[in-house]
Amino acid sequence: MPIIVSFAVGTTLSMPTQATHFPIHLGEAEGRHYLSVPEDFTIPDHQPTEVDYRVHAEPLSPGVRKSLTSVREIDRTCVEKIRSRYSVDDELGAVRTGDPVVLGYVEQCVAEARVAKAALGL
Repeated sequence: MPIIVSFAVGTTLSMPTQATHFPIHLGEAEGRHYLSVPEDFTIPDHQPTEVDYRVHAEPLSPGVRKSLTSVREIDRTCVEKIRSRYSVDDELGAVRTGDPVVLGYVEQCVAEARVAKAALGL
């Protein structure tokens, strides 16, 4: 399972030269670059102190999560998929009436977005 790491914006993180898995840049938030890396990914110990490299053992705060480019892209794709089939009015009508077809499709799209985020360690 991937984990999330971050380092200060404006600095350069020294990456291992023999890396077999490269990090996925999730975006920037609160002055930090956030990366999704495999659990066994190791960063060389010789980092400049201004890099401020952190491994995030706890989930990211909702504010940071929502501001990451990768999360916004996954959410945008989810909404586009729903809108390709149903309008906002259709979706609201389904909520009011409990329409299982529309609500089931929306749930399916949201579940796919959750899986995509989990695959990044979010």
